[in-house]
Amino acid sequence: MSDEKMSIAVSTLGAIILGFIAPLIIYLVNKDKLADPAKSIVISTLNFELTLMIVGIILCLIPFVGALLCALLSLFNIIMLIIAFSAGNKGSVYKYPFNIPFIK
Repeated sequence: MSDEKMSIAVSTLGAIILGFIAPLIIYLVNKDKLADPAKSIVISTLNFELTLMIVGIILCLIPFVGALLCALLSLFNIIMLIIAFSAGNKGSVYKYPFNIPFIK
């Protein structure tokens, strides 16, 4: 497995467990070494995780319904990360549906 595919795999699948920490570490360690497609996937994953973290915090503040919405948001996160992982392994760039560009 090449370094770029490994970086994509660790950033997307690591985000399932560690949230935004995994793509942040991959970005900071490999930002000068990665080619543009792999770098854009890692940055997109980082931005997506930060966006979902902010939305999750807001949803968890809503009484009763917020817990259900947080659970659905977590499921949505896992599905999107698996789709991004498979697209990254095929060599294509995946665009997340909801993504605020914190890092460019």
